[in-house]
Amino acid sequence: MVVPSSAVAVTLTWDTASGVGDSSTVVVSRWNGSQWINHGNGGGSGNNSNGSVVSSGTIASFSPFTLGTTSIINNPLPIELLSFNASLQGDVVELTWTTATEINNDFFTIERSQDGNTWEEVGVVSGAGNSNSVRHYQLTDNAPFAGQSYYRLKQTDFDGSFEYSDWRSIFIGTEASAETVQTFLYPNPSRGNAVTLELNALLPHQAVALDLIDMLGQPVLQWRGVADTNGQLLLNIPGTEYLATGIYTLRGEAGERQFSQKMIVR
Repeated sequence: MVVPSSAVAVTLTWDTASGVGDSSTVVVSRWNGSQWINHGNGGGSGNNSNGSVVSSGTIASFSPFTLGTTSIINNPLPIELLSFNASLQGDVVELTWTTATEINNDFFTIERSQDGNTWEEVGVVSGAGNSNSVRHYQLTDNAPFAGQSYYRLKQTDFDGSFEYSDWRSIFIGTEASAETVQTFLYPNPSRGNAVTLELNALLPHQAVALDLIDMLGQPVLQWRGVADTNGQLLLNIPGTEYLATGIYTLRGEAGERQFSQKMIVR
C-alpha cells in the first residue's frame, strides 16, 4: 500500500449513538500502542447529535483513532475500541476485540450478515461496566455462512443506547481459483475520509496489483499486496482528501483474473 509521504489532518464524525454531550470539548485521539494521544480540536461542525471534528494539526503516524474529550462529565463516550477482528479458524469464525476504556458498558453483541442489509445476532458478551484498563474479548461463530459474510460489533450501554463498529468480512469457499474476485469498498462515496477495500475469493498468499484510475484514464495511485491464508486481502487507503472530486476506478489483477470497482470522491 502506498501511504502519503506528508502528514494529513484527520477528521472524525459522530451521530446520536456516540454519546456526545458537549461537542465543543470533543477532540481527535490516537492510540500510539501504549496510550491515547490528544491531537486536539482544530475545528468542526454540527451539534451533539451529529457532527465532526478535525485534528488541530497534521498527523504522520497512522494507528487507531477515536473521539476523545476534554470533559468526561459532559461526554461519557461508552468505549474506546482498539481493535475488532474476524478470522477463519478451520470451519469456525473467531471474533476478537479489545477496548482501552469502558464507561457504563453493559454488553457487546456480535452480528452477522450475508448482504450488508439484514443482520442477525451471533452471540452476546458481557462488558466490564467501567474500566480504565485494556480488556480483550472473544466470541466464536460455530456455524458461519458459506461464501461471503460480514460481521460487526454492537456495544450497548446500561441505559440502552448503543453504537456499532466498522464491518469485517469473511469468505468461506473451496474453489477460489474458479471464482470472480469479490470486492467490497467502504465508505463509498468518500468525503475525504479513509477508505477500506476488501478483496475475497483470492488464492492463499496470492499477489494482487491494484491501480486507481481517474476519469481521464490515467493511473494516480498504485498498491501491491498479498492475500492471507484465507484468500483475503484488506487494503486501507489512508485518505482521499488529496484527490479531486469525481468518479475513479479501482482496477486490479490477481493472477489471470481481473476485477474493477468504482470509487466516488465528493
